[in-house]
Amino acid sequence: LGSTFVITSVAQQLQLFGTVAATAVNTAFTNINISGGGLDVDASSAQYLMMGGIAGMMLEGSSMTDCFMIGNVKASGGNEENYIGGLAGNADGSFIVNSSVSGNVEVSGGAGNEIGGLAGSARSIINSSVSGNVRAVSTSSGNRVSAGGLVGEIDGNNGSGSAVIRKSFSTGTVSAVNSTTAEEIYAGGIAARTGRNAEITDCYSTGNVSAEGGADRVRVGGIIGSATTTDGFITIARCYASGNISAAGTISQKHAGGIAGGAHVNSGSSSTGSGSITGCAALCGSVTGGNNYRIEGGGATTVFPRTNNIAYNGMLVNGYTVLGGTDANGADKTISEIAEQVTYEALGWDFTDVWEMAGSPLRPVLQ
Repeated sequence: LGSTFVITSVAQQLQLFGTVAATAVNTAFTNINISGGGLDVDASSAQYLMMGGIAGMMLEGSSMTDCFMIGNVKASGGNEENYIGGLAGNADGSFIVNSSVSGNVEVSGGAGNEIGGLAGSARSIINSSVSGNVRAVSTSSGNRVSAGGLVGEIDGNNGSGSAVIRKSFSTGTVSAVNSTTAEEIYAGGIAARTGRNAEITDCYSTGNVSAEGGADRVRVGGIIGSATTTDGFITIARCYASGNISAAGTISQKHAGGIAGGAHVNSGSSSTGSGSITGCAALCGSVTGGNNYRIEGGGATTVFPRTNNIAYNGMLVNGYTVLGGTDANGADKTISEIAEQVTYEALGWDFTDVWEMAGSPLRPVLQ
């Protein structure tokens, strides 16, 4: 690319931007490498903005495979909803495989933001990564503000199978901020939120994750901010987060967790949904700012079952060391134990084909 595209948009309802395509229908993007530049778009005069480093919107089963973005994606968002990502903006129903972003994704303005290091929304993300910071800032009251290390929203609602995030990771900081009053604020090291029929497996996040502002609901987690369903399933398994997790704002409905800010089946007589958090490791230094637990933020009485999870026994929860041994808090592990492969093998992690121990200090990384 060589340089950054700086675009000041005209006043129209929908703005679509990508360095390769604004909109893609049933399209396969393969072996695209964008390096040395980025996108900087002013869409503050528009109602809706969809923007990505490669494509603004991907429709009807489009895909990105072996695609790479080295550069920043920055936008002043539209007045309503914004879908922004390092590779794609709105990729609902589409797939991202073996792809990565090295750069920051930052959006300011607008009433609603779905922001992710790879995509604002996507159907499936496999073998992909982000090494850069993700920040969504909304400056007006109203809609949802979501920021995820990989994706803002992942959802299997469209009826053509489950949504998947598998064998992927994020290493940058993630933050979602609303300076006035939003309906909901979500932030997650991997995904900000998910609805029914979705799974997040064999993933990790190492950056700090935070959500802040006046809202009806604030949820922030090391892996996912909010995982809720009414009539489908959500599975979170064999994942870990090691950054600090924080929720801040003016209301009492703030929930933070080392793995999930909130993970529950919506209550009601018609609810048939199910979910689980299994074999995960909360290795965070601290979880602060509201109703917090080491694994899940405890946002509902119908919380997912949490089994065979662990947590660093030196983690501070709202400034205090909280020991585990329960479903909510995970089994205690010392600083030396979380550097041992056997600790994760006991959770069912595959060190033959998926994981290996590396780095300083030693932690699991994807092969």
